[in-house]
Amino acid sequence: MYQNAGGTARGFTLTDSLPAKLTVLPNSYSAAKGIRWAAGTALTVGAAATPTGTDLTNAAADDQGTLTTTGGTYGQGTLTLKLSGTGLQQNSSGTVCVRTTVN
Repeated sequence: MYQNAGGTARGFTLTDSLPAKLTVLPNSYSAAKGIRWAAGTALTVGAAATPTGTDLTNAAADDQGTLTTTGGTYGQGTLTLKLSGTGLQQNSSGTVCVRTTVN
């Protein structure tokens, strides 16, 4: 979850590292779309519901999301959401989700 209580954050990028004991499920929302972005929806950590939102691809440069894995099948991954075009607007919030399995 993210929230901006200040002014517009130009060039905003959210990055989250996924621990090595998790396996990223890169096609968990649909084919090649492993990120769910729910702008305007702020869920708390551990919430049981999956927010309604936009499914983003895993690949860099074709939309705002990138999902990578490093270190092989059971390696650490990185989730990135880039809002460099619009910036993160004042008083906005949202949730970014990725599905994993625990090894």
